[in-house]
Amino acid sequence: AEQLINEANYEKEAQFICRFENQLNQNEFTLPKVHSLSNDNILVMSFVEGMPIEEAATLSQATRDKIATALFTLFFTELFDLQLMQTDPNFANYLYHAETHKIGLLDFGATREISDNIASGYLSLFKALYLQDKTQIEQAARSIGFFKAEIDAEYLTKILNVFRIASEPLRLDHEYDFASCTIATSLRNESMSINKQKDQWHTPPVDALFIHRKIAGLYLLAKRLNAKVNVHQL
Repeated sequence: AEQLINEANYEKEAQFICRFENQLNQNEFTLPKVHSLSNDNILVMSFVEGMPIEEAATLSQATRDKIATALFTLFFTELFDLQLMQTDPNFANYLYHAETHKIGLLDFGATREISDNIASGYLSLFKALYLQDKTQIEQAARSIGFFKAEIDAEYLTKILNVFRIASEPLRLDHEYDFASCTIATSLRNESMSINKQKDQWHTPPVDALFIHRKIAGLYLLAKRLNAKVNVHQL
């Protein structure tokens, strides 16, 4: 309910758009301009030109790779630099303008501010996953709030395996081919086992859930574009 209220707060969304516009690379991204007629009842914006992002799947491999790379770079920028993230990666919220080569970004109602604790926790987690250091992965995940204070060793192993599966593009130091990505299937299979241990369930912080929604959406979009991205290098 709180999220729905926030997404319908037009004045806050207008502020988020302006903050992103002031800090993002204008050579890569286009955002709608907020008109002065906007108020708490209506959000008036300029029209952003471009094709639906999934139609870019018909473009060259180099173009598709560039689009996906820009969006993964944007994710890291949102999480670590801006600490401000548009957390709804619905395909309809992205456009691509073939003539200017710019990506249009739409709908900032689901934008969330990322706390220092969450940002630093994910930086530690990604570094640990990058290094494939199991101890550091567990410590970082605990600092974010993924586990209860006491957790069954077998259950912990399963959760850490989820991180290992989901972080495959980050761990492999080469262009990751999202067209052949099977992460979703692997995670679904692993989660079936996890779901049986209800006594160990623990809800992570809300921000973490929205961050993971963003990651999942980027994976799906990169797969739709048949893109190749060296996430490890990014």
